[in-house]
Amino acid sequence: MVDGLFLECCREVAAKYPTIKYEEMIVDNASMQLVKNPEVFDVMLCPSLYGTIMASTASGLVGGAGVTSGAAFGDDYMLFEPG
Repeated sequence: MVDGLFLECCREVAAKYPTIKYEEMIVDNASMQLVKNPEVFDVMLCPSLYGTIMASTASGLVGGAGVTSGAAFGDDYMLFEPG
């Protein structure tokens, strides 16, 4: 249900901005593409679990979690953390 709501909201917002390319990809294929062709990604929008998977994959590509950081933005608070 969460994935469905997330995708529904993304599609709704993407429809308002037709000049911005919007593409959906399942997380296992996205992880593989990130390793094989990282240059094809500009911005990734993921729910928490998939974002963690993608962040872990990306940090492995650049030297490990110690050289990356994270940020979470909410309506009232922001959280910044080391990898």
